Amino acid sequence: GAEPLLHSRILDLTLPLLLASGMFLVGHFVMQESAGLMLGVSLYLVANSLIGFGGHVARYAVGILLAEGTREILWKTLVAAALLLIIRGGATVNATEFFLIACASLAVALLLQGVATVRGLPRAVRGAGPAMRVRPWMGWSVRLWMTSTLETLNQYFDVLVIYLLLDAPAAGVYFVATRIANAFGTLLAAAHGFATR
Repeated sequence: GAEPLLHSRILDLTLPLLLASGMFLVGHFVMQESAGLMLGVSLYLVANSLIGFGGHVARYAVGILLAEGTREILWKTLVAAALLLIIRGGATVNATEFFLIACASLAVALLLQGVATVRGLPRAVRGAGPAMRVRPWMGWSVRLWMTSTLETLNQYFDVLVIYLLLDAPAAGVYFVATRIANAFGTLLAAAHGFATR
């Protein structure tokens, strides 16, 4: 019921934050990357994991269009619009700024997704009092968190490999090129999910 759902949300934030903290420490202190870049990458991981998990909850509460719209379309559209405005203004964007723009866009999508999800939850779920059953919740939460985080990491593993083999600018160019090329795949996946639900 609602109990594992609510507790999963808490663990879904805690576990990615721990992973992001580890990424920040390794990236900044071991790989000697800038603190700003590692902060942006770490926040991006957390936000992307949250919107991935939140998409599953939103699908239950408000339906697939809003869930997939915020998870796959809204934040990416906001990033593209921000980048187009910056480029049109004659400025450039470095990797740190890109990740911070992506995090801000994800924050907008998460806010919309969260508000819509809470409003869409049945009254019994919203009115439920807290219950402490940590052991069963931990099992449910960890599985949901792991799948959301692994999905996020899987989407960007190729970019990490290119960064490790070449350099950050090459990985950045590759990231942008593949994400533009995959935009149609994202739309088709959302349409497939909608058609087969």
